[in-house]
Amino acid sequence: MSENIAGLNTPDNYRLISCVVSNNEGRQWDLTDQLDSFEIKESIYQMFISGSATFVENNNQFNRINWTGQEYLRLHFSGIFQDSQEQPEEEHVNMVFRVFNVSKYMRDTQSDLSKVIYGVRFCSPFRYEANTKRLSKHFVGKNGQIIDQICTDYLNFVNEEDNKNSLKPLVKGGKELGNYFSIIEGQAGEVHGFLCPNWTVRHALAHLSNKCSDDSEESMPYGDSYYFYQTINDGFRFHSVNSMLNIEYLNGERVFAVRDTAGGLGDDYDNEDSIGTDILNYNKSDMYNTLGGHMRGLYASTIHNYNTVSKQMTTVDSEFTQQFKVDDSTGEYTGNTLSKAPPFRTGFESIRIPDDGAVEPGQPMENADVVLDGDSIIKRYGAALNFDYAVPHTFSNVIETGDSVSDSAIGRSVHVKGNRERVEALFTTNRIAVRVSGRTNINAGMVINVDIPQPMIHKEQPDMTQNGRLLVESVIWKGSSFGLETHLTCTTDGFQAVPDTAPEPQRDDT
Repeated sequence: MSENIAGLNTPDNYRLISCVVSNNEGRQWDLTDQLDSFEIKESIYQMFISGSATFVENNNQFNRINWTGQEYLRLHFSGIFQDSQEQPEEEHVNMVFRVFNVSKYMRDTQSDLSKVIYGVRFCSPFRYEANTKRLSKHFVGKNGQIIDQICTDYLNFVNEEDNKNSLKPLVKGGKELGNYFSIIEGQAGEVHGFLCPNWTVRHALAHLSNKCSDDSEESMPYGDSYYFYQTINDGFRFHSVNSMLNIEYLNGERVFAVRDTAGGLGDDYDNEDSIGTDILNYNKSDMYNTLGGHMRGLYASTIHNYNTVSKQMTTVDSEFTQQFKVDDSTGEYTGNTLSKAPPFRTGFESIRIPDDGAVEPGQPMENADVVLDGDSIIKRYGAALNFDYAVPHTFSNVIETGDSVSDSAIGRSVHVKGNRERVEALFTTNRIAVRVSGRTNINAGMVINVDIPQPMIHKEQPDMTQNGRLLVESVIWKGSSFGLETHLTCTTDGFQAVPDTAPEPQRDDT
């Protein structure tokens, strides 16, 4: 087995321990020295891990393997380290993937006829299983219990606590496959019956995740936002965004910050006390798309819910502040949120366009040529329509008890879809991409602390829109001969100050 150190003495150093491919005939090939680059992605919106790799070889290994897209690839690497410091073994990425596509086959016919470059796409073996197995079965329980049962019976998940932390291969899997739950919730609400009508396992899991709801007061505003996803070193998780907000990266003791690189990076780029916490790059791809927010129901929406038993349509208006509680006196959130205030003004709109002439920046205008008064942004219900259905005799305890479904349960179901979509629209508006050194102990569904100063202002003044606690939505690990990078897609639910009270940035002219 080969072992390579890539990116040594750089911010992105890491250790590539092995890359081995095997087929169902029991033959295997060590491709560690031929691995040119790889990407692995996990996301709260993606049930199963996926990735790709590029290989460069000149020994005809490609033909000897005789690729069919049915192979398995085992990739083992560790994250950043300094000198002799190595990451703990439990933080290594050591996973088995199923290859499903071989592509980008290229041969150098000009200078080196023996050189071959090709790409391989792979995914978690459970993605393949979940997309090719179907269910026609009746389940009884709460959503989390049913999901656990489906994963155990059809994806061969193991529930023994010892398997979760095992570093050795197990008969039914283990750390290398990640076929266990490190977090599973969804125990709120009523016991109900779920009749799966010949859906794939993946479809059934997605349906149950989307329908899962916890309407307790302490769970809001994220009690309707449950996600099922896989992590690279901590198995599977099924829990709400409300639960994610309580998972602080390294207990909140590390802050990812923009580093002043005027003096060059050098060998001490990351000091021993904060290895890998420097932000190498960040960007926001979409900001303040108000029209897009209206269309996705971020601010307000109208919900139409059809009851298949009573044949009645229920129509309700939904507002942002019904889900995200805001203190009228301060304009700040009152629930369990990442930020202090919404990223927009919730009061009635009164737009003043100044008369032609010089205007003092940030000062109240004395005269206005045009005045536009309108409803609050959260009162415009007509932009977004949500359609859903309620099936009481399928998704209630009536199957077990014969009781009728409570009006509150049906009423609650009307809001679940709209609340979930509002959260995703809010996260889209406040998304930020952050690139840091290669860290393998960070996962989607964690909260990180970020310190990003505003440009051209006093250093002590933070960016009120991008700073503070951010939820990691997805992580992409990119490895090559130059090193390992961790690309984080993060989000938040607002600003760290009410828009009308945030301090105005001041230029630093010194």
